[in-house]
Amino acid sequence: MARPTKVYAPILWLTIAFILGIISVGYFQFTVPIPIIISFAILLSILSFGTKTGYKSVAILFAFFALGFARMELDSIRPATHWTNFKYVRSVRGIISNFPEYSENRWSAEMKLISVHNGEQFMPSSGNIRIYFREPEKSLAYGQLWEFSTAPMSIEHKTGNYYKYLKRKNIDGIIWTTAEQSMLLDEDRGNILLRKIIAPLRNKITMAVMNSLPGERGALLEGMLLGGGRKLSPQTKSFFADTGVIHILAVSGLHIGIIAFALLWLLRTKIKLSYIWSVGIMVIILMGYSLLVQLRPSVLRASIMMVFLLSAPLVHRKSNPLNALAAAGLFILLFRPTDIYSPGFQLSFAAAGGIIYLFPRISAFFDRDLIIRKNISARALQLILVTISAQLVTAPIAIFHFNKFQLIAPISNFFIIPVVMPVISAGFIGAIIWMIIPSVGKTILSIDGLLLDYILFVVKTLSKFPYSFIPIAKPLLTAIFGYFIFVFIGINIIWHRTWKTIVPASIGILLILTGMSNSLHRIYFPAVDGSAVYIST
Repeated sequence: MARPTKVYAPILWLTIAFILGIISVGYFQFTVPIPIIISFAILLSILSFGTKTGYKSVAILFAFFALGFARMELDSIRPATHWTNFKYVRSVRGIISNFPEYSENRWSAEMKLISVHNGEQFMPSSGNIRIYFREPEKSLAYGQLWEFSTAPMSIEHKTGNYYKYLKRKNIDGIIWTTAEQSMLLDEDRGNILLRKIIAPLRNKITMAVMNSLPGERGALLEGMLLGGGRKLSPQTKSFFADTGVIHILAVSGLHIGIIAFALLWLLRTKIKLSYIWSVGIMVIILMGYSLLVQLRPSVLRASIMMVFLLSAPLVHRKSNPLNALAAAGLFILLFRPTDIYSPGFQLSFAAAGGIIYLFPRISAFFDRDLIIRKNISARALQLILVTISAQLVTAPIAIFHFNKFQLIAPISNFFIIPVVMPVISAGFIGAIIWMIIPSVGKTILSIDGLLLDYILFVVKTLSKFPYSFIPIAKPLLTAIFGYFIFVFIGINIIWHRTWKTIVPASIGILLILTGMSNSLHRIYFPAVDGSAVYIST
């Protein structure tokens, strides 16, 4: 067994310190003036110069911890003009700030407030509102300015998963409205790039797909290209979730990898551009695609990682995937610190980290040259081991948020992942050609529909298997922490053939047992006939 290369990822430790600073704000109920925190971070950084390496590392880590704390504190400060600071709100005006979605005869969108009516006149204001709109006079679109003659409902003191989700997106209130309570004031507000290019392109892709592939096939392809699968039925979405392949609807690293390497191959091999020009064009296209899918955490993570990895040769550095992953996380959290609490953010980074760190080590148990082999059997084994590597890290997070563990995920990914690349490639090509020559584009998309039928058949079939997933009650955070200690320390014990780390591994097992004690006495095993067996100990 070949020994692993030493993991050197200094940015990873800086990112962890920054994350600890962010989450400490929620656990410790006290506030510190932001200038004091930033001054403390700068002072630590200055004092680190000229000191020994060990002290320097500790000082810099504490500085990043302080910066994370300050960034989260800054995010929680509301301006004096925030709409919740008004004693009375009769009506509001705001600009649609995302791409609205239509489902079940109702529009939903996010709106950035610009003014509120306090009973006497409109006053400048701020805040983000989620609106649910039935039967508007005109379809909602990005950049529209609307006036609603109703007051938002504050969600500041609301509890529940849905309200937590809204708070993570910095949304402070909800409005339910109809055409009688609304008035369209302007259609040309917002970012001109999003309004004139990104939003129309997104609508045309959706139109091309849904006109060529009505029903579930079109909804699935639209979800794979643009993310979210908002047009899929709840039952179909549950099939993907239960079989562990919901990630193909998340626009993740798989999608970005397909786009990036296809572009790089086209620009370098066919158009014969230099490497620097190829990377530059690819970065611009990836930025546009990130905007097209509304800057989802998974696509941001993958895009930033790809930029770092492909840019390394330009500055004569070796690419470091773990460093690139950590840098992507740090970059996102600098702008959106509340993303750390998002299941999508956690699962995306955990899956990527598991593949980067665990896959080379697990694959070497079978064959130390497995990663570089290209025959069919090696490729098949690689696909299964990649899924297992990701699932080892994402399983406790998925259980914590969704209370289920997908046993059948390695099998379902084995059958579905190989067809994702041709589906996405044909989908984009067909949609683009449809905008120019509709008949040709529709033919390409119709052929793509055969692969979509295959994907739907696989997930529906595998979801019917008994024990395809096991519902488990939410574990304590100590159990999750102990699990990660056990997995990563255990891998290193086997790799390095040393028992020096047996103590932390034992601590990990102890934390798992104590943390899971709250969950193990409540387990539901799904039965074949659709019912479930409840076990209580």
